[in-house]
Amino acid sequence: MAKGHSSLNFLITLFLGLLCSTRVGAAPLDFNVLKQLPADTPLAKVRMISTFDGSNLAYRQYVPRDPRGLVVLFHAAGLHSAVGLNYLAYHLAKEQRVVVVTPDMRGHGASEGPPGDAPKQDSYMMDMDNMLAYATYSFPKMPLLVGVHSSASALMLNYLEWTKRKDVRGVMFISPYLGPKAKLERVSTPPVVQVHKAGMATNKSTLGLACRHCKGLTFDLPHAAKITYRPLVTEFTVAAARAFSTSNPLLQVRKLRLPYAVVVGSKDELIQGGRTKQFFKMNGRTPWMMKNEIVPNATHLSILFQGKDQIGGWVDQMLAQPPQ
Repeated sequence: MAKGHSSLNFLITLFLGLLCSTRVGAAPLDFNVLKQLPADTPLAKVRMISTFDGSNLAYRQYVPRDPRGLVVLFHAAGLHSAVGLNYLAYHLAKEQRVVVVTPDMRGHGASEGPPGDAPKQDSYMMDMDNMLAYATYSFPKMPLLVGVHSSASALMLNYLEWTKRKDVRGVMFISPYLGPKAKLERVSTPPVVQVHKAGMATNKSTLGLACRHCKGLTFDLPHAAKITYRPLVTEFTVAAARAFSTSNPLLQVRKLRLPYAVVVGSKDELIQGGRTKQFFKMNGRTPWMMKNEIVPNATHLSILFQGKDQIGGWVDQMLAQPPQ
């Protein structure tokens, strides 16, 4: 009898564990948390710069009096600079006294370009490079920090392999979604991110020559959010999908040789908070990884305001240190 109860308890524990890591139902990403933001949270006006192929990229900037640093915040794939990022930008500018620039990636928000597509995979990294160069040109002699939310973390890891920039002082990874190879995703039904294997496989088998503009990813976003926060991008081509996904996340994290920090929410709907923290703990290197924290009760989007103290604290810490 005791053995039977033991087996039953094990099955119950296993079922509850699967239930906690699997979300069943509609709207995997909760945009309603953004309604908690104060209605008077400022949203800076849209400005434009021209990128490498003549396309105009949109950005917003938050400039305090007597700034002591520069932070560029990149939004997640599919979103844009007015989806929660304005709250974090405003408070960093106000409380940490830093200039904060929030770009819209190519094809997102007010930026030009076909939604979810680019001439080539490197286009997003070239746009990121142009935006960082413009920010440092506009606000010279200020230490440069970069913040990346969600899948922009994967783009940043790819960028750091691609670039020769030496002026990035540090990187803050906020709810870092690194793509399917990292195996950090929380299982959900329907999935938040669905990979279209046919296009991805054709592109890979032809060494990137074919099917660059085939369907690569789709994002399951709530219908109400697509109306309230439009324009949101719900489909990526193969070229865009590869830019926002890591090819070897374990190695790319191990190779980081600049100060960085990681924050993730305990109730993140897209990635598993504990597993993400453990991934960076196992693969991050000292002294480069300076913070690796779980923000209690924060979701994938609410971390943009619930995590402001952890993010702001890291900014203060970075600005207090001499360049490495």
